[in-house]
Amino acid sequence: MNALIYEKNSEKIAYFIKNCRFHKSKTGEGFDYIGDNGAAYGVKRAVFKVKFTLNDADQKKGVWNKKVGDLKAAPEFDGQAVGSRKDVDVITRKKIAEKYSDADEKKLLRNKLSGRAVPEWNNYDKFVNKVVGEGKEFKNQYFKKEQGNADLQE
Repeated sequence: MNALIYEKNSEKIAYFIKNCRFHKSKTGEGFDYIGDNGAAYGVKRAVFKVKFTLNDADQKKGVWNKKVGDLKAAPEFDGQAVGSRKDVDVITRKKIAEKYSDADEKKLLRNKLSGRAVPEWNNYDKFVNKVVGEGKEFKNQYFKKEQGNADLQE
């Protein structure tokens, strides 16, 4: 997924980071955006807006071939911009892990297999199926099924 970083109240593109990864800046101010074609460090959201997109833009002689409005925003799943089926899987797994740790999941499975704690298992299973179903529905709506990319929980 690409990140388009542009000045607030303007259409002026400051950075276009391809295959962008980002995190809170280590300096404590702003965010760092790092990608295949460069990086932008300490980007402050008070000065810049960020738009994640699946589209591409290029710069020639200091002039961008696209405007901010030309680039479609990436779809958002659970409030986060996503660029692939795998991104949706990561968010889905995080949602499950927020409610059930790995240890909790293993304990529930052990108890289910031994015939104990069936109500707890049913709650867990219902929650996981709901979350995974939401992820699959989103992926089918926005992304083509990729060969060799197995869906979570299939």
